[in-house]
Amino acid sequence: YVFTRTGSGWVQQQKLAASDGREKDRFGKSVALDGDTILVGAFYADVESNENQGAAYIFVRDGETWSELVATNFPDARSKFFALRTSRGYYALVSDSNPAKRDPLTLAISRDGRMLASGQITNMGFSADIIVWDLEARAIVHRMSLHKVKVQDLAFSPCGTYLASLGGQDDNSLVIWDVHSGNAICGTPVPGLTKCLSYFNVDS
Repeated sequence: YVFTRTGSGWVQQQKLAASDGREKDRFGKSVALDGDTILVGAFYADVESNENQGAAYIFVRDGETWSELVATNFPDARSKFFALRTSRGYYALVSDSNPAKRDPLTLAISRDGRMLASGQITNMGFSADIIVWDLEARAIVHRMSLHKVKVQDLAFSPCGTYLASLGGQDDNSLVIWDVHSGNAICGTPVPGLTKCLSYFNVDS
């Protein structure tokens, strides 16, 4: 569901649905919003002959109407990363995560497109790393570890100075990192069912 703010309240603008959606696709499992573009994940969507591979759908807004622009269609279910260009010229990275193989569980990219962060999933009792990449240098700049078992979600601050990380239900913590140094600045416990995080402000 898409809501817009009117005065002091929120009003539903539109309900989004996948053009080829099926029951139990988990459409809406993950959502990213950038201006007039929304990226929606469907965790168990079928892609061609690959059952439960997962897909991502891009919706764009024209006036007050949202329309589906494109859906991922990658028949190779073993692929891990994909790049999609939105109507505003930005790129979104989509991870086909596979916990059985310890692939990245979550991804985040800085607004300027320079830094990529990936959150891992491990076994019970082990730490889950956050890896920060410099995309221009194509090199790892930090490997940070405070969360246990898995990193549920990641978000860069608007200027890219800070990275927020959310642990899974076995960790239940939110940590703010300094992207330049790779050091943790602060942290706080969160409710056990928290699944996602985002910066609400538009600058740091």
